Amino acid sequence: MKIHEIPILYAKVWSTSKNTTIRSVLFKTVHELLSKEKDPKGIESLWNLLEMFIDNLTVNENKIVYETLLKVSDTPKTIRANFFVKSFTFLKTLQVSKTEYEKYNSDIKYTLFSYAREIIDTLPSAFVASMLLEFIDDDFIKESGYSYTMRANMLVITSYLLSSKDKCEQMKKYEEIFIPIVKHCTTSFKENKNRDHCIKNLETLLDILCEDVQIYFFDKKMILPIEMFSAIKDDLEKIFSETENYLLLTKWTLAYAFIKSLNGLQGNDWNELCLAAASLFDDESKEQVEKLRQTLFEHPSLEVKMHCHYEFLET
Repeated sequence: MKIHEIPILYAKVWSTSKNTTIRSVLFKTVHELLSKEKDPKGIESLWNLLEMFIDNLTVNENKIVYETLLKVSDTPKTIRANFFVKSFTFLKTLQVSKTEYEKYNSDIKYTLFSYAREIIDTLPSAFVASMLLEFIDDDFIKESGYSYTMRANMLVITSYLLSSKDKCEQMKKYEEIFIPIVKHCTTSFKENKNRDHCIKNLETLLDILCEDVQIYFFDKKMILPIEMFSAIKDDLEKIFSETENYLLLTKWTLAYAFIKSLNGLQGNDWNELCLAAASLFDDESKEQVEKLRQTLFEHPSLEVKMHCHYEFLET
């Protein structure tokens, strides 16, 4: 059977059959054909058919259908983002069927969700923002950032924030995504609820954000996030006191200074670019060391003062 003949026949069988086994075979077969298809017209034809199938799914389908919906990476790049959106949206509707949703909840949260990073620049921004906000509301301050799956989901946040062509786009994403995180953390601290999780998760998120600068700014040629890093610095200083969270605040001050040092530099080697930025970054580092020295020397404990005195003499 030729590709152009499949949609008419399969659509007819699908629309007339309520047998879940037959429907699952049709669904899986079309997905497999789509995944192997190379011709653009063939891809479009098969995708239109599969999209019609998805729009017609119920919460009572054979499990093969739900498992096939998770196979996003197999599909052609040209329709992968569309398939992801359709799959994620439908699988979330399984919440009305508690039994089915419990079976696939972990796959949705930790496999499908985290895959969004791979196609973040092709997904609709409004869809990604909605998906991330749900994660932030439900999991960000309730689960520990030590887990692999939690970190994998934070990678989606950082990829979304950094996948920006200009300052306006990036700051819009910052307002959409990072500000709600700030609000959650502020509430958590005031109520003294999930405080440790919130701090740990925020630290993890900020570390990943710094690590991802190389990928999105240098490799993918996105905007250097100077203004966003500055805004985050202001946010952190509002949330945390320096006496309680000196390390976190200092790390971000230095991260922001380093990002500023990269501005205007050009090159084809990331390590060389970082070395070039290091000389510009030197003054900020010295300032932070001096600030730390003054803070320690003002410590009420004589023992701490003496220890710090010897440490600084050695350096």
